[in-house]
Amino acid sequence: MDTNKQLVDFSEFSPEETRTLQLKLLEILDALDAFCKENNLTYFLTGGTLLGAIRHKGFIPWDDDVDVALPRKDYERLFELWNNEGNRFQLLRPTKDTLTGVHIALLRDSETTCIYDYAVDYDICHGLKIDIEPIDGCPDGRLGQKLQWFFCQVFALMAAQRIPNQGTESLKKRAKTLLSIFRGKRIRYFLFHFAEKMVERYSMDKCSKVRIAYAYIFDKEIFSEQIFTEYEGRQFPIPKGYDVYLKRLYKDYMQFPPEDDRKPRTVVRCYDPNTSYKEYRGTQYLINK
Repeated sequence: MDTNKQLVDFSEFSPEETRTLQLKLLEILDALDAFCKENNLTYFLTGGTLLGAIRHKGFIPWDDDVDVALPRKDYERLFELWNNEGNRFQLLRPTKDTLTGVHIALLRDSETTCIYDYAVDYDICHGLKIDIEPIDGCPDGRLGQKLQWFFCQVFALMAAQRIPNQGTESLKKRAKTLLSIFRGKRIRYFLFHFAEKMVERYSMDKCSKVRIAYAYIFDKEIFSEQIFTEYEGRQFPIPKGYDVYLKRLYKDYMQFPPEDDRKPRTVVRCYDPNTSYKEYRGTQYLINK
């Protein structure tokens, strides 16, 4: 892999290169799975990872990430219990002193390299990562749901502190305007900390609905129980209501997408599955620092 290129486009990977990436991600997922079992934490495969489990019994052949979600209590407990000190796998989330360029939590492999272009100035672990998202209670009323959604948007923008890559041009313009108004580190931290508290204030125990990953609303019953299914020759937990969840996200989810869409979508500054990101300090991230 030529890491001196300006950008590395995963869509150009050979099947063998994609599989190498997937097996590295599986190592991270295995570590999370073992930790959650040891500490009695509930989590679920979600997103394309769940789709892969049901349709392929493993990774979607062209998938390049892993998504999991934990109920908010377990999500916060994960951060209380996880120790990054001396750990190959580093658990990250945006804080007052740490920016990651995204608003969700990440579990990253410090023995690998995957440096995103938006994060080249961040002194963090830049290894391959899996995405970890919370499941929050969600109010029944539409007004309460809209208010929670508003705080989700504030949190996502101020925690990531960058204009989102996806979304409408109108959304990007609003994001740019807000970031230009709220420039200071302290005010941005206050806003995203306050917004997340407003999002998570609805207890799952008292709600009939949940909001997953600061976005989709589902009936709580869908995530009321773990069941286990095969994924890459192992048994991993998925939500009991996986069929409803997948139909909501992917419609007829057992059908393959058009062939042109069967490719990875990630583009990064630097990728090396066999070398620690630390070896690229000063050349691919924290350049001249």
